Amino acid sequence: MPEPAPDERPVSAHGAWYVNGTYVTGVMHGVTGYDPASGAVRWTVPLTGDLCAASSTATSSGQIAVSYTADTGSKSPKGVLVRYEAIDTALAAVAGQALELGASVHMPRIGCGLAGGKWSRIEPLTAARLTARGIDVTVYDHD
Repeated sequence: MPEPAPDERPVSAHGAWYVNGTYVTGVMHGVTGYDPASGAVRWTVPLTGDLCAASSTATSSGQIAVSYTADTGSKSPKGVLVRYEAIDTALAAVAGQALELGASVHMPRIGCGLAGGKWSRIEPLTAARLTARGIDVTVYDHD
């Protein structure tokens, strides 16, 4: 049986996508897009921490969701497992890629769940790194 054309292949691997002529998959410290014919790397979005999860499909406009840790250190005496400077660094990296790709950013209130961070400290970082550079940002609240 002949191999299907790249645009006809179903995506069944969790955390892997075929979108806009590129095979995209998450690796430990980033997300990489490959040329499906040659296997050559087309682009990489490095992450400042470990990749935790990624959506199993892309939206019709090619958007995916990626969750990763901004810091793998241990909790402080106050029980907070977040370094705001690490989040700032990660947001700067996301901004660079969003500008390069012409993408918007959709995210939860990063660092504010189990990590114990305060949105009042993270929201200004998001505004400075993303919205101030003209990047559309949607922040989702988890109920």
